[in-house]
Amino acid sequence: MATSNIAITKTWTKVAEDTDDPVLLTFRLAGSLEVATTSTDVAPTVRGHRVSHGDSVTRLVLGDGFMWARCAPDGPIANAVVEVSK
Repeated sequence: MATSNIAITKTWTKVAEDTDDPVLLTFRLAGSLEVATTSTDVAPTVRGHRVSHGDSVTRLVLGDGFMWARCAPDGPIANAVVEVSK
């Protein structure tokens, strides 16, 4: 598994393809982000699962599909970097 640092904003950013498995996503901010999956390569139109600093997101937790992340739209964080290994 190679690790990438991916910049995200309050707009959904794809962090993993549907064929990437395993996947591990973490981040270092003292705040929360949202993560979601989609069955097609199109950004989500729903609220995602909220994850907090110290949480790890994996395929086992989130399931199949394209994996997306964003800064929580109602949160104070506008830009972040997530660590993604896949």
